[in-house]
Amino acid sequence: MSLNFNNNEELEPLIRSSHGPDGPRRSVWLAVELPLFLLLFSSSLTDTVTYNLLLYRTCIVELEYNSTTCALLNILNKTGEAKDLETEVQSEASILVTTISVFSSIMPAVLAVFLGSWSDKYGRKPLVVWPLFGQFLTAVLTVVFSAVQYLSAYWFILCIMPFAMLGGFSTIMLGANLITTDITNEEDRSFRLALIQGCGFAGVLTGTIGSSYVYDFIGYVPLFTLSAAIYFFTLLYTIVLVEETLVIAERGGLCKIFNCNLIKDMARTCFKKRYLSITAILTLLITAFAITMFCIFGISAVDYLFTRQKFQWLLKEYSTFCAVNIIIGLVGMYIGMSFFQSYCKMSDGMLLILSYVSSICDATVRSLSQKSWHLYLAGMMSILGSLSPPLIRSQISKVLPKGEIAKMYSLVSCVEAVMPIFAPILFNWAYYCTLVVFPGFIYVISGGLFTVCLVLVIFANILYYRVVKNRSQINPFLEEDVCTENDQ
Repeated sequence: MSLNFNNNEELEPLIRSSHGPDGPRRSVWLAVELPLFLLLFSSSLTDTVTYNLLLYRTCIVELEYNSTTCALLNILNKTGEAKDLETEVQSEASILVTTISVFSSIMPAVLAVFLGSWSDKYGRKPLVVWPLFGQFLTAVLTVVFSAVQYLSAYWFILCIMPFAMLGGFSTIMLGANLITTDITNEEDRSFRLALIQGCGFAGVLTGTIGSSYVYDFIGYVPLFTLSAAIYFFTLLYTIVLVEETLVIAERGGLCKIFNCNLIKDMARTCFKKRYLSITAILTLLITAFAITMFCIFGISAVDYLFTRQKFQWLLKEYSTFCAVNIIIGLVGMYIGMSFFQSYCKMSDGMLLILSYVSSICDATVRSLSQKSWHLYLAGMMSILGSLSPPLIRSQISKVLPKGEIAKMYSLVSCVEAVMPIFAPILFNWAYYCTLVVFPGFIYVISGGLFTVCLVLVIFANILYYRVVKNRSQINPFLEEDVCTENDQ
């Protein structure tokens, strides 16, 4: 099959580079990293504490136990009555957690369909600013929720709505990834995209480590107030200092988001007829990404509940475990990007395969864990597991013309936003059904799904290297690929 590749420059948005037409400029990618760090720091500072508060409110309000009985939820080494209470409260709370995940994911999934094409015209920066404003409003409502005692745990659904309605975390990540892609070349894009995730991990690490100590020192209401203040500072910093990467970004696009032409534009780009191997590569990578996000969001919905049920961990024990896991993930990112890619010259594809092998080992050990140290062993085995999302994004960007990356990233963000709707339903249902007999079954599910991802990325890499080997032009993936008349 013969191919020719036509230049697609007229379709590409006008993008700033770190060395633009007016000479060297401030590094945009550094500016966007601090808001992401602060966002995840503040979120991690309150996430597990929020779980604790919801469990307590479920016990007090939904199950109508008295405060003395509900205090049994916060003792170590539960036995007898305390263990039965934990099981009952978790069964009720798992329904609440699923409901929160669904409500917080619907609007981001809808917005993701429009925002890729929209940002090509109106800019990348709003994709970061709007959700940050929503998160600030959510934090203020959470302060009120924590201050009003004996308020039903289901009122927390109202608290998360501003963040969800303004795009949620998936929209922030879409904006951050687009800003980074705009200002990087193909050689260093994998590193920069992984660095975004690394800074996010650093925020999660510091927030998780400090969470239990700050909570013990100041309590619920002051902790949520501190979190709201951090979100407010992050919002101001982003508005003032983060730069727009489109040289010409039109104003007044807020009322033009829900435009059916944007959906058509994204669909035309994402599902157009391409050279067969490139279509297959994109399909395999996006499917693997979808399954990966499904596992991540599914496990995160029940992970804390599992450690409480299986090992009677409380906030400090779980926070310490999460902190160690994050450190392992950061070390894995450094090893993956600095040693395997920079020193050993390993490709994105091979590193992606190692990442899924690491995730499979992690899930296997967690499912069979009988003692607390088994979970730490699983964490060691997952050292490269966190690399898969940024590597998939990087590979997708390398098989597309630059003008199509935002639209394809929009599809990826839509997939990412949809997963929290369905994943917690399956994982919470599986956890609820196996809570007494085999609570680790949720990790058997994730291990099987990661195995499917491994098979998918192996096939994607076989096709990728076949195309690279047979291409007749230099770097054809940066041009639009169209079949000749004879091929059609």
